[in-house]
Amino acid sequence: MIARSTPSLKRLTRNRRFFAFLSSFLFLISVIFIILVEIGNLHARPVLSDIYFIKLDLSHIIPRSVPNAALVNSIARTLGLHDFYQVGLWGFCEGYGDEITDCSKPKALYWFNPVAIILDELLAGATSTSLILLAVLFPPPQCPSIISLLANEKARKSGREGDG
Repeated sequence: MIARSTPSLKRLTRNRRFFAFLSSFLFLISVIFIILVEIGNLHARPVLSDIYFIKLDLSHIIPRSVPNAALVNSIARTLGLHDFYQVGLWGFCEGYGDEITDCSKPKALYWFNPVAIILDELLAGATSTSLILLAVLFPPPQCPSIISLLANEKARKSGREGDG
């Protein structure tokens, strides 16, 4: 066994104590951040709504360089497409501008399917007036498939709601 001198032992103990406190402090900070991630983006509250994994900004879904981009973007908004979608651990929130309007119900093992959510939003906002507006803006060579898709999906959804 090697005998160590007292100053050497104090120096080694000091270093070990410093790193033990440092690692404990960093562990405490990481626990706080894990709790914030767990509760973040559950409800439309000021601090919690700013904690998210992904923010999908669809406010300018058509680039401004395209002619009539502002009109098409406002039509997308009229049809029910929100300006942004924020994905959290338990669900997602959606809103217009900088304000969150609604959050999904928290769900364990949640996974974000943007295509299904955006399609549901568009179909929920698709009224007969908006379908006529689409037909006017996009002449028949491009429009029939879009209109038929929206009309068939809307009829299927309303039939399903009537059954339930």
